[in-house]
Amino acid sequence: MLTARSKFLSWQTPVIGLFALFFGLLLAFFSRFSGQWMVLLSLALAFPFVALISGNVRRFLLFSLCFTLPIQIDVNFIHLFEEQAGASTMGVALRDIFVLLMLGYGIIQSAKKTVKPAKFYTALAFPAVLYFEAALLSLLWAPRLDLATLELVQMAKVMLLFWVVAYQLQDQRDLELCCWALALALGGQSLIALMQYISGNTLGLAFLGEMQIEGEMVTSLQRVGGTLGHPNRLAWFLEILLPLTLGLVLLARTRIAWYTALVSFILGCSAMILTGSRGGWISTLVALTFFMVIAVKCHRMQSRQVFQLALFSAVVLVIVSFLFTEQLENRIFGDDHGSAMGRIPTFQIAFNLIQDNPVGGVGINNYAAVMRKYNDTILGMRFSTIRRPVHNMYLLITGETGLIGLAAFLFLIFSLVRCLWRSVHSPNMAVSIIAISLLSGILAFLLHGFVDKHPPGGYPLFYIILALTAVLPEAPAINGQNKK
Repeated sequence: MLTARSKFLSWQTPVIGLFALFFGLLLAFFSRFSGQWMVLLSLALAFPFVALISGNVRRFLLFSLCFTLPIQIDVNFIHLFEEQAGASTMGVALRDIFVLLMLGYGIIQSAKKTVKPAKFYTALAFPAVLYFEAALLSLLWAPRLDLATLELVQMAKVMLLFWVVAYQLQDQRDLELCCWALALALGGQSLIALMQYISGNTLGLAFLGEMQIEGEMVTSLQRVGGTLGHPNRLAWFLEILLPLTLGLVLLARTRIAWYTALVSFILGCSAMILTGSRGGWISTLVALTFFMVIAVKCHRMQSRQVFQLALFSAVVLVIVSFLFTEQLENRIFGDDHGSAMGRIPTFQIAFNLIQDNPVGGVGINNYAAVMRKYNDTILGMRFSTIRRPVHNMYLLITGETGLIGLAAFLFLIFSLVRCLWRSVHSPNMAVSIIAISLLSGILAFLLHGFVDKHPPGGYPLFYIILALTAVLPEAPAINGQNKK
């Protein structure tokens, strides 16, 4: 008996052909629009057909959301670029559309009672809400309400993302699907970064989020950013997902899957070097080492596997380092154009700011707006053109939301680590490996936070990890895979 999918692909093929012709004519019409609108309209037209052919709309939406996470396709209504660390725009992004579609799909399925009952996931949602409330509280004294509102809207959107994704993750197969989508996204970003490096210039992908800079700047600094814009943002993305990609090498059930994870890992290591992020390099090495140690300690890897994986990782890193020796030497020993020295006064400014506003901070996303009046140090006077906030996630959070916000953030991190650590000891092999991978990625994120600015309040990838972590303990085994 033919399934609905096979029927669609057989006797309705002529109908698809007619729709394809109509779709092509629409694309020709839309070609007069700018690149960003062209992409959005094309995706809108193609989406229903691809979703129908996929056979499972829910999983198609999950995969699409995770895979397109680093792609910055958005339509913004407000732009306020003032060197703030948080949100600088307000609008609708591609991931927002996927989240709304999943929300609508979930409501329809709930009405039919064909999905699991809604849960709050208190263990992680409660500290996340506290962190949001700490940021919301700072509105009472924030000097720039417009900047604060931009970040709060972004935080609200990623909170919705967390609940929607967690609700749509119904079993272990969904978890693995999201993990593979993230690994493919890592591979795609790494490939774009390598192409940027080889071409010596940007690729004309501004409509996808690529930072548009002159070719001389790319070749002189030897730093690439994919479609995430700044190289440090790409480094954050890679360091969080490289341990997960390594974990998928262990979980791959087919040769194609194994090679896919392997290639993504190699490309990711190469792209990490090309970001020029020294904090990212160190954090990644620590995270990969932590991954192997915990995997052995929890008996998820045999001694032979550990030796093979460690040897392979070492060979990959050596080869990649040899290929990009010049970039490593320039970034470690060469002139960094005052980047490292220029951060010293930013730390002193942060201490002055926190000392003056210890409890509630200066307001979410308002650090850059007020930091200059705290620049009273001798070294700080020398760098009179300091424009960017302190390169330390913890000082930035404390400066903007005070000790209240820092306590809420640390509570959220503690809850996340505790949930992941419990899943590390799960009798289910796949759940345990995924938990170890996510825990290693979070470790890299936290370490890098000491030397860079990127608070997780509005960071979509961080909340995707929260959703995966929330569902890990209740993911049932697939194909009887429930053994150590």
